[in-house]
Amino acid sequence: MSSYGSINIKNEKKMQYDATDEKTSLLPNGETIIFENEQLAGIWSKLTFGWMEPLMRLGNAKKKLDPEDISKIPLPIDGQTKNLQDAFHNFWEKELAKAKSSGGTVEPSLMMALARAYGFDCIVGGFVLKFIHDSCVFVGPQVLNKMILFLESDEYPLSYGLWLTAAVTLSQLTMSFCLRHYFFKCYKFGLKIRTAVMVAVYEKALVLDAGERYTRSLGEITNLMSVDAQRLQELTTYLHAVWFSFYQIGLALFLLWKQL
Repeated sequence: MSSYGSINIKNEKKMQYDATDEKTSLLPNGETIIFENEQLAGIWSKLTFGWMEPLMRLGNAKKKLDPEDISKIPLPIDGQTKNLQDAFHNFWEKELAKAKSSGGTVEPSLMMALARAYGFDCIVGGFVLKFIHDSCVFVGPQVLNKMILFLESDEYPLSYGLWLTAAVTLSQLTMSFCLRHYFFKCYKFGLKIRTAVMVAVYEKALVLDAGERYTRSLGEITNLMSVDAQRLQELTTYLHAVWFSFYQIGLALFLLWKQL
């Protein structure tokens, strides 16, 4: 652990704390802040992003966070550059082997390699979270319709109205949790893609011979590492738009048809 008056960071492998002191105090009152590894956080901490709370306290105390403060949060194992690099290389080699075995009829797919290396959490987890969120969006109008009927009629017991209120509250909480975790997974996927592409381009640039370097300018290589990698990262938040836009429209039309 490192301390910034003191900061403590939970050790990834040993599930314990190691402390080292820094010269500058973290908080004016010298209070200890423990940075928790996301991978080691409990279920409730992951659900509510409680593992980010120490960083919020640090920002509240300092009024302005520095890049060094962000770097004090321990990375999970699957977020470390070396592990991201190894995972991408593994699946990229499989893509190259597949292309070679096909006799050149199949081209290796960069996106397939990236998706197989990092995409399960975003693609599968994101699908489930977005599906639940978009379904809950339509719970509110349906419950509101029943709430109006409840208020206009005396035939329903009070408990029915309380259940409707609880349903609205639960649906809103579910929507909030699902949407936040959906974007979190997509952003993580995007960062992993960006890191892998930047490392791959950098490694390739180091081994290019003079003839190959002549075909690519330094500006083109730099754009591949920065602009193109950034665009791939930004794409991840819209991946599920391919299906959820049709789902939202279809569900809205179905519910409208039921009301007519």
